Amino acid sequence: TLVQTSGTSGKRKVVRLSVDNLLSSADSWGSAIELSAEDTYVHALELSTVGGVAILWRSLLHGFAIYMTDSKLADFKKINSGNVIVSLVPTMLFDIIKDKGPGYFKGIDLIVLGGEPIGSRQVELISELNINIFMAYGMTETSSGVMGRWIAPMSEDAYIPFRNVSAMVVSGRIYLHGPMVSNHLVSGSIS
Repeated sequence: TLVQTSGTSGKRKVVRLSVDNLLSSADSWGSAIELSAEDTYVHALELSTVGGVAILWRSLLHGFAIYMTDSKLADFKKINSGNVIVSLVPTMLFDIIKDKGPGYFKGIDLIVLGGEPIGSRQVELISELNINIFMAYGMTETSSGVMGRWIAPMSEDAYIPFRNVSAMVVSGRIYLHGPMVSNHLVSGSIS
């Protein structure tokens, strides 16, 4: 799969993710947030992003149902008997809270956040939702998240690497190793 980076650290790049990268990522995510075939994943991310693609691979591996919706969660419902999970970028979450109020998230069991950092005031605000919230760290080159921390119900200070991921910080740079990390950077852009 070819996926374009967001370009937050410079020019957009195209990354080639192998089947092994994507399956390893899906497997690690399953352990990190305890995915089950009984879950319903409300899919609100663009399918052209690594986050959007990764949810599809998680569904293939873990067998849960996906309910497709838009970035405002215009409509969603529980399909299976397990948890209702949604992945959002923090900007999306705060826009929905602003437009529809915190009560709109009633019926969601887990919110997975990623794609941008959040501040301590924002953590405080979303912990008031009384929903399990998991903050992920990753990038296109890592087939989505590779580490995370629980923000709610309890707030963890440190990000914990997912299973099969080793992380090291040297001179302010983060080095990641694991089977979900791509070693294929393709020049150019996706047309």
